[in-house]
Amino acid sequence: MICASYQVKLSFDEERDFFVDAALVSLHAEDGLWLCAKSNKSIKTTELCNGADDCSVSQSVIVDDDSDEDPEMCRNWTCAEGWWKCADELQCIDAQLFCTQHTCRAWTEVGCKDDSNVDLNCDLYDVLPPFWKCKNRNCIDEDWVCDAYDDCKDGSDEENCEHHVCNSDRWKCSSHECIKKDRVCDGYPSCEDASDEGDCGCPNNKWKCSDGRLCILNTDICDESCECYDCSDEQNCQNYTCLEGYFKCKDNFCTAESDVCDGYEDCSDGSDEMCENITCSEKAWKCSNHKCIYRSVVCDGEEDCTDGSDEQDCESFDCAESQWKCANNLCIWEGHVCHDGDNCGDGSDELNCENYDCSGKFTKCKTNNECISKLWLCNGIAQCTDGSDEEDCDCGPDYWTCKNNECIWKADLCDSNQDCLDGSDEDKSFCQQYICPAGHAKCENGLCVSVS
Repeated sequence: MICASYQVKLSFDEERDFFVDAALVSLHAEDGLWLCAKSNKSIKTTELCNGADDCSVSQSVIVDDDSDEDPEMCRNWTCAEGWWKCADELQCIDAQLFCTQHTCRAWTEVGCKDDSNVDLNCDLYDVLPPFWKCKNRNCIDEDWVCDAYDDCKDGSDEENCEHHVCNSDRWKCSSHECIKKDRVCDGYPSCEDASDEGDCGCPNNKWKCSDGRLCILNTDICDESCECYDCSDEQNCQNYTCLEGYFKCKDNFCTAESDVCDGYEDCSDGSDEMCENITCSEKAWKCSNHKCIYRSVVCDGEEDCTDGSDEQDCESFDCAESQWKCANNLCIWEGHVCHDGDNCGDGSDELNCENYDCSGKFTKCKTNNECISKLWLCNGIAQCTDGSDEEDCDCGPDYWTCKNNECIWKADLCDSNQDCLDGSDEDKSFCQQYICPAGHAKCENGLCVSVS
């Protein structure tokens, strides 16, 4: 395997000693890759002589290979552009991590092992954006100044913040921190004094706390749990009208209508289970013992009411929406009709299928009168026994057709997650040629990552 535009010749004996071709040490590969001596792993030239063992691999077979850090090679190695060589000549460090190309350590763990990048005259050098020099001569990202965290490790980046001017993409809190502008009025306080949420309106599905610090969901009002710092969402509940789909307990708190008469006390006073005079919700059905159950489980062959009343008088019961009534009066999901065998128990759901109209949310297979959901068309799995649901697939403009004719979102292509059952959306050769959508950047391995 040759990773670079030149031949690399490396030999080594059983004693694990190896000789590096002297012609190699001063060369840079045009494609920026270098071949390791033992592991046959290709690494970036910027990973040579960086103080880390990048050639070793740890898989099913562990290969120890430190050829990229060989002292003889590193002494003669010319660091890549934008990198700086330490005084011991054994290590190259990224110059971008420092205030200038030859001074001031930004983070100790990435500096020279011999500490030579910390110049005694560091204070004489200017700091170049996007860095900021701490009193202890460490360098930090200028966006970290006055962010309420001690990034310098001496506290100097959090001093005199009342006079500090935030960068153009930052917003200054009344408590003097700098925060990202997109955190202002996002419903969550980022400033120590919550001033970033002080003068904000709330979206329609949210409610403003009385202290102005938070917007909370409307469904969190009067639910017996304080979401506001001042607990204003749980005050004056006697005058509050619960949202549509919610039930007001006698103690003035709100709970979902689906919780009413379900056999469990959701109101702290138990008023949601005082069911004699309560009308169940539109999608519910009331048992003879006053319990409310989902209408879709009435006459399904299983007792859901503790008194069994949901399985009585089924001949006069109208099945729920999206259900079909069997000849024996059971209610089954309409998707089981003329599909998936005998679901009624009397076989009536599989009779006269040649004349059964399964239009709407369903479609009929080509040759055998089966009905399947339209959602199952072109999903890579044959639901029709004749396989016709996976034929002639047209995924549409926002979708991509897998090799097995399955349809997936175009946004899911080359994102390292296999969405096609056959994995064709993550095929390496395809992803290398694929043009990533707007707002995404392409990695060297072909993957698309969001840049937002």
